[in-house]
Amino acid sequence: MSIVSKVLTFFLGDKVERDIKEIEPYVGKIKSEFSQLSSLSNDDLRDRTAALKKEIIDSVAGDEKEIRDLRATA
Repeated sequence: MSIVSKVLTFFLGDKVERDIKEIEPYVGKIKSEFSQLSSLSNDDLRDRTAALKKEIIDSVAGDEKEIRDLRATA
């Protein structure tokens, strides 16, 4: 490794370290969600999945309507 690379790594950090810092908040969120979901039964998970699907459909309904309108005018 050249001197320049060593100096840059010293000041800027290693690529792996930067990547870990970037994804660390997401890992924490995933772990907290996992701990909540692991305690649910299969029936509870099915109910939760159905509720999430409905929420997603409701949230994109406006966008889908706008797309249909734009296609109609085009």
